[in-house]
Amino acid sequence: MLRSEWISRLMDLGLYRKVIRELLSMGSINYVHLQGWGEPLLHPNLMDMINEIRGKVDFGLTTNGLLLNEHYSSRLISLGINVIAITFAGAEPSTHNAIRIGCDFGTLVKNVGGLIKVRERLRSSTKVIASYIALSMNIHELPDFIELCHKLGIDEVVIDNLSYVLNESMFAWRTFADPFEREPRTFKRIINITLERARELGIRVFAYPLSCWELIECPERPTESIFINVNGDVSPCVFLNLLVRGNDIPRCFMGRCFKTRKVIFGNVSNEGIIGIWDSKDYRDFRSKFIRRKFQGLTVDYNIDLMPPSQCITCYRLYGI
Repeated sequence: MLRSEWISRLMDLGLYRKVIRELLSMGSINYVHLQGWGEPLLHPNLMDMINEIRGKVDFGLTTNGLLLNEHYSSRLISLGINVIAITFAGAEPSTHNAIRIGCDFGTLVKNVGGLIKVRERLRSSTKVIASYIALSMNIHELPDFIELCHKLGIDEVVIDNLSYVLNESMFAWRTFADPFEREPRTFKRIINITLERARELGIRVFAYPLSCWELIECPERPTESIFINVNGDVSPCVFLNLLVRGNDIPRCFMGRCFKTRKVIFGNVSNEGIIGIWDSKDYRDFRSKFIRRKFQGLTVDYNIDLMPPSQCITCYRLYGI
């Protein structure tokens, strides 16, 4: 959908080392997630990147699992990775393969099963999480997906929503209700059945809500975390900095599609992270959420408690 505008790049190892060494020198970070808008296992220097942080800070990654063979799994777990999250889009091959084109379901399941065996053999505490993107065409398979996760030995399941909509046709894929819409009963019933089955099997499941409710701070936690893209641009979260040409990114919200400005507060290629984090614009951005934390929200809250303007039309602010 963004193929003609997307910039396909890998982060330079030298830039990554500069960023990580400065972050570690601050002594205030506790987790690094090696993933943005791409597939981390495609990076030829991934193991060098991990070596920069192993033993110094917790770390993890999210992968589509296609390259997660026994050799790769052994290397990741031997290096002490804390979290490996694998994305699924169905409990049946036909469903998953139609949504995740090019990511074969059979290979994915085989690789995840191998990963669990490697973890057991190495007596590792690495947490394996399955992330399921719930869409109108696959949500009915969620109960079966829980059965699959139990069979594979997965620790935890996260049921994600289609929280970033790129064009009008994608509105038909969502399972959640827009603000002021009624929560979809059929989809909610499927989620409840899924959660009950997970309790019976002893699998931890987190499901994002199917109805919008404005949060004090979105799940991306912009007051505590940062996103650094392959170019070194620093943003509050991944949803405010898609790697597309130009300064604007596409976004759809409540049935309307438009362009919104990227939110970039600096670039680590020529600036220090601490300086970027402490810049006035970045502090002003975070202060909007900080005020909301301290004062709380009421139905008639005033303009002083409004979130950053770029976040008002993002589904993540509403818990989706």
